[in-house]
Amino acid sequence: MHPKEFKYIKNNTGRLTHISLKNSDLFVGVDFSNHNRVNMLLSDPKNYCVILFPSENSICINEEKLKLDDKQLVVFIIDATWDSAKPMLRLSNNLHKLPKISFTHTKTSTYKFK
Repeated sequence: MHPKEFKYIKNNTGRLTHISLKNSDLFVGVDFSNHNRVNMLLSDPKNYCVILFPSENSICINEEKLKLDDKQLVVFIIDATWDSAKPMLRLSNNLHKLPKISFTHTKTSTYKFK
């Protein structure tokens, strides 16, 4: 999660995602190249790590299955505005190298604003 997102409670997609997904971790920062926990997850040979980040080269998981080969899927999600997300991915050399996945949403959100 970008520090700007963490700072403002009204921007809570990262927090909601973390609360909703068991076995999730929430990391705040901009460059995760030297982040111990992130690098530990990336270096574990039992993990198949990807990053949720739409691009021309991303694997659309609606259309294509990931080849996990009995590994545990670890998905990194960047919570930031597009202007902040792109530099976060560029600066985080360890995440930048990961395969990118994307999806096409098929449901309407039930999230309500007060």
